[in-house]
Amino acid sequence: MSHNISLKQQDHRIIIENEYLTLVTHPKSARIEKLYVVDKKGKKENVVLNYDDEVHWIADEFCFGATVGPVAGRIANGEYRNYQLEKNDGKNTLHSGSFGYHKQKFLLEKMDCTDRYAFVTYKADTSIYLGLPQVETMVTYYVNNNQLSIIFHGQPLETTIWNPTNHTYFNLSGKGKNIHSHILQLNARGQVELNEEKIPTGKVLPLDPIFTKSSFAEILNQYPTGLDDCFLLNKESSVPSLILFEKESGRKLEITTNREAVVLFTGTGMTSNHLVNGVPLQSEQGLAIECQEVPDAHHNLLSNIEYSKEESLYKWTNYQFSI
Repeated sequence: MSHNISLKQQDHRIIIENEYLTLVTHPKSARIEKLYVVDKKGKKENVVLNYDDEVHWIADEFCFGATVGPVAGRIANGEYRNYQLEKNDGKNTLHSGSFGYHKQKFLLEKMDCTDRYAFVTYKADTSIYLGLPQVETMVTYYVNNNQLSIIFHGQPLETTIWNPTNHTYFNLSGKGKNIHSHILQLNARGQVELNEEKIPTGKVLPLDPIFTKSSFAEILNQYPTGLDDCFLLNKESSVPSLILFEKESGRKLEITTNREAVVLFTGTGMTSNHLVNGVPLQSEQGLAIECQEVPDAHHNLLSNIEYSKEESLYKWTNYQFSI
């Protein structure tokens, strides 16, 4: 086991490093800016997407590495009880509107390092009103050996909805390639049916067998418009919720979580002249893996995202890397 880990602050960034991983976080949306992981030859490369120039973070419509919330995904008609939210996606609300967590600067709450692990905790600014009763939200990035954990703590100030996620796009090749060579294994019990506006209908479809183990070349051949889909995870299994493997680098990512669902977004058609990891952004350059509860669950009832003032909320996702 590793006993060589460091934590340092550089400008606004917090950098946690050991022999397996180097994590770079930033208070802008409490985001993962970079995550360097060793490959089978011992070389560390960045395996997540972000704009090379942080000036583009301001208008970042793709939410690279961002904390998204307090309610991730779409809210039908922007409605919760008697509250009306900003409609920023047609007649619906997406990622809590224009001032959601992905647009906010978080406060540095705490950081610490021992000889075995290190962590940094950021706190959301509850003075920014989003149309909903607030939740005091903290996000912690915790590194121990070859594992990164993302932990959300929430304390509602009154009854409200809360469904945060991290919106990191992964590319395990560590290079400016697409994700077609990546192999996906998804441990899910069904796929959430979506309407034409990407709102869950409340119906759960059988899982397409292609998601149990296939390359993204195969998956995208069957789903040519790409994925922006929600899957209900199999919580009765000891098998990881999701495994992603890239043969050339040898990197494997295994995800376990106490969340009920995962949204997979392939970024199909997502392009830009702005540089992302050294190359102009290309379609399907990364896979966004968004562990959360089912979006719009206060309407479709496939998950519970409504919480009362008395509840203390704890949501975690572990990302374990190996070669």
